[in-house]
Amino acid sequence: MLVYLSRSIAQNSQVFSIDVTDANATQGAEIANQVAKSFKQQVKKIIKVNNVTIVSPATPASTPVSPKKALNLLVGLVVGLLLGFIYASIRILTDRRVHDVDFLTTELGLTNLGQVNHQHHQKHVNQQVAKLQSTQKDDKSEQAVRRTRRRV
Repeated sequence: MLVYLSRSIAQNSQVFSIDVTDANATQGAEIANQVAKSFKQQVKKIIKVNNVTIVSPATPASTPVSPKKALNLLVGLVVGLLLGFIYASIRILTDRRVHDVDFLTTELGLTNLGQVNHQHHQKHVNQQVAKLQSTQKDDKSEQAVRRTRRRV
């Protein structure tokens, strides 16, 4: 059982409130009422005052005080988007690669002596394999034609 008990006093006043946070709302209200009754009895003995009254007894809350799921979800979404935007911005701002030839010639004033194109290795290999397979099929069909010519 986890119970949080706090009190708050209004300035220049002798009225204060008792706040109890508990997993069970009815149990929290009972704890607050018992603390108020006990305080009322103890104050009469300590200060010798007879006019201590409980203004309103504690009642259980109809809705949970915490956690506020909608607020937590909204805060998580905003923080996630903000962190993602910051990360993407840092990646873009710290990127030192050359993406375009125009940057080298226009911005840096360098002369373009030539360009070597980058080929994707796997795509290139697949193309070469397809070419070999097609030439092998052509060779087989040519050999079949040659065989038929010889037999004739």
